[in-house]
Amino acid sequence: SILYEINSDTVVYGTNMDLKFDPGSFVKLMTGLIAVEQGASGDIVTITQEMLDQVPDGSSVVGLVAGEQITMEDLIYCMMVGSANDAAVALAHHVSGTTDAFLELMNARVKQMGCANTQFGNVSGLYTAESSSTARDMAIIVKTAIQNENFKEIFGAKSYTIPDTNLVQGRKEFKTQNYMIDDSTLQD
Repeated sequence: SILYEINSDTVVYGTNMDLKFDPGSFVKLMTGLIAVEQGASGDIVTITQEMLDQVPDGSSVVGLVAGEQITMEDLIYCMMVGSANDAAVALAHHVSGTTDAFLELMNARVKQMGCANTQFGNVSGLYTAESSSTARDMAIIVKTAIQNENFKEIFGAKSYTIPDTNLVQGRKEFKTQNYMIDDSTLQD
């Protein structure tokens, strides 16, 4: 664990800061940051069956459909607020052509940030033996991510409703699953 004060760039308290563990859905934070850094938020992404076929069975999705056209910004919100793995795969494909190419980009970027003990094995955060990180590296990633104003706004969103697309209308609002964001002010 780590208690890190961002403004002074100080580790206030840390225990086992370099102990490796599975990063879980934290991976989506890095996927979102890369997507924000690499793409134009207004880009229109056309969802393909190939993308949908790569979404792990039983994982959290927002219900994207083949042929649907949706903005990159909407996909980032879906992934960050709704923990949607279909959105994560679509973003990876849009930015890099494949999830494998996007993973290379993620792993290169995390090393560039100075995270020596982090390796990502997928874009969604579902368990894989190839994925690991540490509390120290996660603090670096969060610090880098929230310095990006566009990403910071998405990361702090408590809820989101995808605007109507060419194929899907009237999706319901979804709320963050991030327990660190206070949802006591959200309306039902």
